[in-house]
Amino acid sequence: MKIAIAYRGVFNFQKINQFGVDSNILLDIKENLDNHKNFLHGIFSNCEVDYYFSTYNLNDDVNKLYKNNLNLNYYGYIPTSKNPNERWRVHRDHCKNLILNIKTYIKRSRNNYDLFVFTRPDIKFLEDFKKLEWDYSKFNILMEHLSGNCDDNFFLFPANFFDKFEHSIDSLIKGSRITHEINHELVKRNIPIKYHVEYTEKEYLGHNLFKFCK
Repeated sequence: MKIAIAYRGVFNFQKINQFGVDSNILLDIKENLDNHKNFLHGIFSNCEVDYYFSTYNLNDDVNKLYKNNLNLNYYGYIPTSKNPNERWRVHRDHCKNLILNIKTYIKRSRNNYDLFVFTRPDIKFLEDFKKLEWDYSKFNILMEHLSGNCDDNFFLFPANFFDKFEHSIDSLIKGSRITHEINHELVKRNIPIKYHVEYTEKEYLGHNLFKFCK
């Protein structure tokens, strides 16, 4: 299979924004990249994988580290929002940026992907994702919340849902809504969803599978 792994955001935005970048933060970023290689990228060790990255232009050393460690088809930026409330919404803007650049590559290369993964670089995986029973015929989301919304930190889905994923993101942008609401838009478009973790208070944010580095 040919896989596109699309990252949004940056590692430890708050720390970089407040204190800048030193050798310790660069080491932390590298260690987290190694975590992703071991626990996520390894799922697709027998596949052809391309990486896309939509981030903020905060530091040249951070940019170089990502560029030197991933087989990147795209690495680019959207405007930085320092407002915590806006950062809830900026995830959908990253998704849209990634979608547009993936489509540009597909059109230019005439190569299509079989599977898409949308996630973020500032989570540390606690388990090998091979343990989860991925359904490549469905839109995989880690968890549905009691509110009816969903976890938005990891999406895995087949190519035939890509356009409807974009339409769902467009609806969220138009309505000034957050990506935690994307499952409602997917259902409207008759996309079957598979959730992987049962909701409990302990696992509210998927902490049995990952933790945030921020």
